[in-house]
Amino acid sequence: DWYFGVNGTVPGTELAWDIGGAYYTYPGASSDLNYDYWEIPVVLSHPLWEAVTLTGSYYFSPEFSGESGEGHYVSAELSWDIPVEPVTLTLAAATGHQWIEDNAWAGIDDYQDWKVGVTVAYDAISVGLDYTDTNLSKSECYGGTSLCDPRLVLRAGAAF
Repeated sequence: DWYFGVNGTVPGTELAWDIGGAYYTYPGASSDLNYDYWEIPVVLSHPLWEAVTLTGSYYFSPEFSGESGEGHYVSAELSWDIPVEPVTLTLAAATGHQWIEDNAWAGIDDYQDWKVGVTVAYDAISVGLDYTDTNLSKSECYGGTSLCDPRLVLRAGAAF
């Protein structure tokens, strides 16, 4: 995946913004499947209290994976940063909704997802664990696959 963007803060406010682009590639997949696609994310966040932040996101793809038409995803997340020296512990909960112009090709209906998670950060390094799920049943998920089942996601990152 390839990402780029710019971010900043609206002058005179605590409202942060982030806009950019992402290109998702699937090396090794047949080019006939047209899996590769562009996405434009727009993210706004604002602290509600000193350590609690509300973030809203909108992702747009002019031609979603598999040439399934326009893709849209909106989400909201509430996060709470808890300083526990020498690290910061962040608790977060989020929900989002995905819709795709040509659901028949995509193999799934429009769906709602959600997650709850925890992240531990030390300087520029972070490690997190999320529990994620959707409102899709197994029969609604890509022809009966388990790709939409609940799962735990372990993530690690570094900012530079």
